[in-house]
Amino acid sequence: MTTKSLAESANRAYQLANQHCAHNEELGHNCSWYHGSWMFFRALGLVSDPSVHQQFFIDAFNSLVNEGNFSRILVSGAVDFSMLETVLQAYKDQNEIADITAVDICQTPLELTHHYARQQNINIQTITSNILDYFTEKKFDVICTHAFMGNFDQSSRQSLINRWASLLRVGGKVITIQRIRPDFTKKKAYFSTNQATVFIDEVYLRAVAKESMFELNPKKIQQLAATYTKRFYSYPVTSDAELKTMFLKAGFKFDKFKIKQQGKQSDKNLSGPTVPDSAEYLYIIAEKKHNNQFR
Repeated sequence: MTTKSLAESANRAYQLANQHCAHNEELGHNCSWYHGSWMFFRALGLVSDPSVHQQFFIDAFNSLVNEGNFSRILVSGAVDFSMLETVLQAYKDQNEIADITAVDICQTPLELTHHYARQQNINIQTITSNILDYFTEKKFDVICTHAFMGNFDQSSRQSLINRWASLLRVGGKVITIQRIRPDFTKKKAYFSTNQATVFIDEVYLRAVAKESMFELNPKKIQQLAATYTKRFYSYPVTSDAELKTMFLKAGFKFDKFKIKQQGKQSDKNLSGPTVPDSAEYLYIIAEKKHNNQFR
């Protein structure tokens, strides 16, 4: 997607967040600081999204299309439309049509996803729900997501993977990537003061360079960055062995389970929870072996 298209989506996301995020009863708070700012940072090249690992997802989906019987897809968690974009690209490459459902706890990213689908002349279903509460009798062939497990603390991660298992048919697969922080000792990963300062300054510099593309002025986007770095946190995944145990317990086997080191994406001294800096990422393709008791 072009920078111009991303900028247009950023403008739309900010408007949608003001409409929907303040009324997100499921979250219990206003999440507009997150959903209203993310697309600006993506347009400025400052956050990690599925496009950073696009080749992995494209290769994985192309392989499934070649196998056949993998057309019913669930996007589990959608901060924006990037996961849908990646799925559609893979199926388009193979001249196949996918039946896609996107589930997220907030309506804002689902509206962005639906808008992107309409632009591509694709019909998808969007459902506003906590994934832990979502259930459907008709099972999915594939569940895909990007860096989603960091939204769940260690005690609830098994419940997430169990839920994925309950939503898949036997032989269905989870395709995902998760950052691993093996030396991290805190319960939550925040921006440090220095990381926040560098990020906020860089947001302003890049927003000035692309000011004509945005409806908000660079100072306002810089303010969004200040709020974002102050409020954002994730629950770090510190062990690949821990995730392996959870997937196995939920009845999965692995087609792929491999850690790769991703190099730094910028020559700036940028780092932080969502910044595409040098880090270890766990690449997972897991197949559901059998039905289990989870629902």
